[in-house]
Amino acid sequence: MRAKTFEVRRDIYLRERLLEQHAWYRRKAALAHRSAARWSSVTASLTRLTLLAAVLRAADVIGRWDLTGLFSASAAAAVAWQEVRRHRPLTYAHSLAEQNLETLRIEMTTTVTEDQWPAKVAEAERGRPTPRGGPADEVSGGSGLPPQDDQGHRAAAQRLL
Repeated sequence: MRAKTFEVRRDIYLRERLLEQHAWYRRKAALAHRSAARWSSVTASLTRLTLLAAVLRAADVIGRWDLTGLFSASAAAAVAWQEVRRHRPLTYAHSLAEQNLETLRIEMTTTVTEDQWPAKVAEAERGRPTPRGGPADEVSGGSGLPPQDDQGHRAAAQRLL
């Protein structure tokens, strides 16, 4: 792979690594968004049922049955589940990572020279930008990679350097 021209190595990396990451984050953001919308709908429906049960109980339509507690506890459980799963923050985080990868892809496609390439690949693998003109920070909080693909893709990226 290293014997290939810079343009070929760049195109392979952008196509097989960066675009793959971009698609992964896009899928995860969409999944988290759908989950957030679904659980919000469940919570709203349970809250409406709670209100309906309270009104029907007050009007003595449903007699001794008091479903208000059941529905309100269910709505509270749905809210708790949303907080535990953190769908909305995940949607934001995955969307932000997707945007950062797209920006990096455009930059790597248009302005990065062969001399700058290793630093930009390292930046892409860490998932966060480095200061302009500065060396890559070796202390990274996370790789920015899809978790299940981290090791294999890191090795593939090193071969492309």
